[in-house]
Parts: sequence; structure tokens; C-alpha cells
Amino acid sequence: MIGAGSTAYVEGMDTDKGLSWQLFRRGDALVDPDTNETLGYQAIYLGEAQVIRRGDPATIEITRSTQEIYAGDRLLPAAKEIPTFSYVPRAPWRPVRGRIMSTYGNLGETGPTGIVALSKGSKDGLEVGHVLAIYRSQSTLAFGQRMAPLYGVQGFTMDDSPRAYYDEGLPPRDAPLYERGRRITAEDAASLPDERFGLVMVFRTFDRAAFGLVMQASRPVAVNDVVTNP
Repeated sequence: MIGAGSTAYVEGMDTDKGLSWQLFRRGDALVDPDTNETLGYQAIYLGEAQVIRRGDPATIEITRSTQEIYAGDRLLPAAKEIPTFSYVPRAPWRPVRGRIMSTYGNLGETGPTGIVALSKGSKDGLEVGHVLAIYRSQSTLAFGQRMAPLYGVQGFTMDDSPRAYYDEGLPPRDAPLYERGRRITAEDAASLPDERFGLVMVFRTFDRAAFGLVMQASRPVAVNDVVTNP
């Protein structure tokens, strides 16, 4: 485990591509919730390095690190992209409907100024600066059985392990004075309309995915939320 100021050795490095390199680690897969198709993998930025001795293995010095660096992490030549200092927010010129696949840091929810991965990219018409509306779809909640006691058999986790639930009777509520309402089913939830609650602006596009910045939201932005034309 190393960090800024440490020396490391790299095999297979093509030093003809320059002496400045960036370090990455492969993150989780970006899976389209609608098609269950893997669109790519996140690259976790770890820092920067400078070649101090050519060869195989080459010797590098870690000049900057954002977190611990381990054996097996990857290096890519430092990007020579021109940074974008200004954006022109605008609506997409053609219909777009996608999903939020993940949030920065793999959190379950995020909010304003949070970064999210979208399941649509440049092949779908998305461009840098496009603004999309965020909708909460009642039919694809993060917890599919949110209408059941303690979120159903899933509990507060996303796995399929059964969770016992003991329904303690409340005598006042069980009295004839109170009528027990009908429990909402998954079919009922699927019939409810999507509710708009925020905006996200695209700042980086790839062929089949994009990254956006949540500009505003009146509730937590969650994985599986819908993004579409505002």
C-alpha cells in the first residue's frame, strides 16, 4: 500500500507515450437497469505518477494520490484533453429516457452537486451541457416491496435472504372503531405516475453512458430513478 512520495515499479509500460501517467482501479460494472446489459466499468481515479527510470519494469514516483494504491492497479498516459470551463445548459434535441445506474462513491442515494452515472450516452443523442429531469418511478423502487412491513422479506438490505417479521397487535387500532385499510400491492404501485423532483446536467459523455451533476432535487436521488427530457 503506497501513496504520494512513494516509489513503485511498473511492468509493460510503453514509455514512448510520455513520462506522465495516471493511476486507476477498475470499479463496479455500469449495468442498464432496463435491459440488464453491462455498458462498461467505472474507473476509480487514484492519482498521478512520473517515470523516473525507463525499462521493464519501469520505475515511477507517485506524485499525487487520492487514496491508497495497491499492486495490480493500472496506469494510463496522462490525458491531454482540453478542460471545459463553461457549459451551455440546454434540453436534448431528441427524446431521451434512461436510468441512474450508480452514484459517486457507490452510495445508494445522493443529492444536489452529487455525481451520477446515466444509462444513455452520445449514441443516444446526449451531449455535454444537456439538462435532464429526474423522475421517481413508483414501479421500480429501490426496495421492491416497500409497501410491505419492514420493506417485506428483504428488510433493509438488497439481498434475498428472508427476514422474520413479528406483527405486534395494537389494541386501539384493532378496535372496531378503526377500519383496516387495504394494503398497497406491487401492481398498485406500478400504476402510479412518475413524479418529477430534480434536474441533472450532463458533463461527460461516452458512447453508451454519461455522467451528470445533480443541479437540484427536492428528495434524495436514488439508483434506478428515471432521467428524461425536462
